[in-house]
Amino acid sequence: MSQARWHTLARETAGIVPAIRPKNASFPPKTGPGTQHAWGPVMRLPFTLSSLGLLSSLLLALPACSGPAPDATNPGGDGGTGKTTTNPRSPQRNVNPIAPAADIATLVSGNTTFATALHTHLAAQAGNLFYSPYTISLNMAEVDASGSQPTVATALHFTLPPAKLNPAFDALDLDLTSLEGKTSTGQGDQFLEASAAWGTLATPGGAVSTLEQYYGADVLTGKDPGAAVQTWEGASSPGPELPVALIGACDGFIASLVNFDAAWETAFDPSATQPGTFTRAGGSTVSVPIMSQEVVLSVHAGGATPAVEIPYDGGRLSMLVVIPSDLTLFEASLDPSAIDAIEHSLSPANVQLGLPKFSFTAGWSVLPVLEKMGLALGGGGEWNVSHVAEIKVSETGTQASATSATSHSPSAAAPATQFQVDRPFVFFIRDTKTGTVLFIGRIVDPTVTHG
Repeated sequence: MSQARWHTLARETAGIVPAIRPKNASFPPKTGPGTQHAWGPVMRLPFTLSSLGLLSSLLLALPACSGPAPDATNPGGDGGTGKTTTNPRSPQRNVNPIAPAADIATLVSGNTTFATALHTHLAAQAGNLFYSPYTISLNMAEVDASGSQPTVATALHFTLPPAKLNPAFDALDLDLTSLEGKTSTGQGDQFLEASAAWGTLATPGGAVSTLEQYYGADVLTGKDPGAAVQTWEGASSPGPELPVALIGACDGFIASLVNFDAAWETAFDPSATQPGTFTRAGGSTVSVPIMSQEVVLSVHAGGATPAVEIPYDGGRLSMLVVIPSDLTLFEASLDPSAIDAIEHSLSPANVQLGLPKFSFTAGWSVLPVLEKMGLALGGGGEWNVSHVAEIKVSETGTQASATSATSHSPSAAAPATQFQVDRPFVFFIRDTKTGTVLFIGRIVDPTVTHG
């Protein structure tokens, strides 16, 4: 796994939600060790998010979190020596999976249905929201790589059989992780993914082979889960620092990470950022920094769901920002057709855009929500599936790029359409080629940074 995969991360564990720190990071945390949140005690390390749009998420599934895995569940383990190594027998990932376009389209459609259904469940929560439905789908697909958890398909809206689902995920993930463009550190990968399995979820047999071949998962060995993760990180890059205690005593885990780092196609001029008024969900107002620019964008400024699509450098990734007139109704009725309708309502125009700067960190247990959606993980013991995601949106990345117009763009001399994001909004970070929804967020108060 390359160092870029670990540029910056957010992660969770069973009941303990830390942030992982890249080397030389500096982001003063709001919470300290032992702070209680709704999803459990927090151990938080410094974390930096310094790009124009930098989003990261890690989801960790842990069954039977009651004690260390016995030697029998650790193929190639340390034999009690305390050493932990990556399984040298891991087969190479299948980088040319047989996955027809129709299968990938079916997978994306199911993932989008899951993403919107998940949001309707989460929308009842007050305050800001931010999460990665793609990470959750990926992690659950890995948990069910052998097809031994039939309720995963029901809850996650997987309609392909495992023999088709795994190659389709492989093809989609390889496509997404091939995206390059401007990032906070220059030109490079904009979307990265990494996975690892240990213990009872990395036992010999077909499941491990499937994880390695179709998900590129590293199979970790050794008796101590925390040491296994540290060795995995140490062999991969010098970037993150994760205390062993954060993993805890569990029988096994599958960790799935996605990391997104991209610059806007057209950067905001920091000198144009000025204090502005944002009307919060309850009707009160707050002063926030508003980034401004006049640029050609796809926009729909009227109706019940005004929306604008802000592209990232490279052309495939974008942030779709929606300012519904009735936020509660919009979220309660959100489904793939609603996103499609918004997308089709957009048309290119010269836009005077105002977008608040914001950063937000969210952590919560996914399992109770997934159980409401039909998930019932078998195999005994106690499962925990939790999620943490972080985002920071600001004016520029390391490199700025100029506006580029196409033959479909209107003249820059045309009167600018006003689109001011000054009240609660929902946003979707998407791959416009496949339609994959990578991240979803709701901002009702840009001044709130933790939830």
